[in-house]
Amino acid sequence: SKFTAERCALIRKSNKNISLLSEVGFKSEELIDLQNRQKEQKNNINFFSFVRLVPIKRIDIIIKAFHKANIHNSYLTIIGGGECEEELIRLINKLGIGNKVKITGMLPRDKALNIMTYSDVMVHACVHESGGWACLEAMAAGLPVICLDWGGPGVVVTEKTGLKILPDLSEQEIIDQMAKYFISLSDIKLREQMSLNCKKHIAENFSI
Repeated sequence: SKFTAERCALIRKSNKNISLLSEVGFKSEELIDLQNRQKEQKNNINFFSFVRLVPIKRIDIIIKAFHKANIHNSYLTIIGGGECEEELIRLINKLGIGNKVKITGMLPRDKALNIMTYSDVMVHACVHESGGWACLEAMAAGLPVICLDWGGPGVVVTEKTGLKILPDLSEQEIIDQMAKYFISLSDIKLREQMSLNCKKHIAENFSI
């Protein structure tokens, strides 16, 4: 990532002979499969996150931001399992959004991709993410991404393919900004334009 490159340049006191290369990419058949998955036309707005439910993934921030956004006919699906699952379920119930937020637990890859197919926006809140593979898969399928501008997601998600939040804000400021981005991407015209940008970005930069 650019952060590693900056660190290397600082140590060497020069950025000469330092190049950025992606650690991840799609084979042509994988990319075609993701790009051609048909989305169902619907009136609901479906947000999703695809992560391990551990503290550094900060799923609690996503849940709080979704609650604050309070978008009509919106739903949030969290794909994954882990040590924080019960704690997150308690948070969901405390906020009174159990009818709009679902935690699936661990799923086989194909089932997870099917949920992604019927979603509209991916949300990612982890600051300790070197690659951000799930963000790439989402963009390959034409889904805009809301994430922190840090680590792998901060590099692979562009201004044309998603909405990024500065990680040096306070937790409440991050929640507030993320809630605003939830609302922004409830606009179908913005989602459709970003969807086209996502597929183009992945095809041009992450195809092997």
